Amino acid sequence: MKMAFVDRNPTQAEIEKLRLVLSTYQDGSGQLVTKGGKTLPGWRDFERAFATVFDGEAQESKFIFDVLLSDAQRTGVYYGVSCKMRRTLNETLKTGRVTLELSNSSGQFWKALEQRGLNQQNYKRNPRLAGEVLIDVVRQWHAAVGIENSGGVDLSQSFYLALSWGKSGQYQLFKFPLTLLDTDTLTWDFPSVEIDEEEHSGRRLRGRITSVRCLSGMESLVGN
Repeated sequence: MKMAFVDRNPTQAEIEKLRLVLSTYQDGSGQLVTKGGKTLPGWRDFERAFATVFDGEAQESKFIFDVLLSDAQRTGVYYGVSCKMRRTLNETLKTGRVTLELSNSSGQFWKALEQRGLNQQNYKRNPRLAGEVLIDVVRQWHAAVGIENSGGVDLSQSFYLALSWGKSGQYQLFKFPLTLLDTDTLTWDFPSVEIDEEEHSGRRLRGRITSVRCLSGMESLVGN
């Protein structure tokens, strides 16, 4: 039997089920609190909702993948899902770009950066090298739990699942392969931030695809 997201696209019925589960978090139980005390689903709610609808296991731990989908044909083998959620839908609709926060594990990242001669004082001078190092660290995390290294995760069909949303209450779901990021196709920078109406150098490292690609496999979710 083919699995949604792994072997085939989800059906409209499955997407509707996910939408309805996410909508239940408006009852006061959602992570995100809006004006008036109302709530919306947050990142943890997204992980739990996806696991519930698609018979997965939400890890709720420091494991590299947020949800594991069991392979019915192979005992002890799973497909990993890295769930991402950001309020960036308005920007996506304008630019055609989807943004992902790859990781915020600063401790392990700094250790890897220091091994390549980058530290708190000089890392902003070489954003490309910093980006290459961080992408390599994430790849090592994935490889460590892959079936090729006696782990339980089939990396070939594991994926990122991004839920972007906007103030209007509309949500869009995007799926990307783990091999999403090729450092040779990205431009790297540290975008500035505005503090007290003044521009300051930011700490967030951003890797951008130079040319906008067509967004395929986009599913629509409405939170209301």
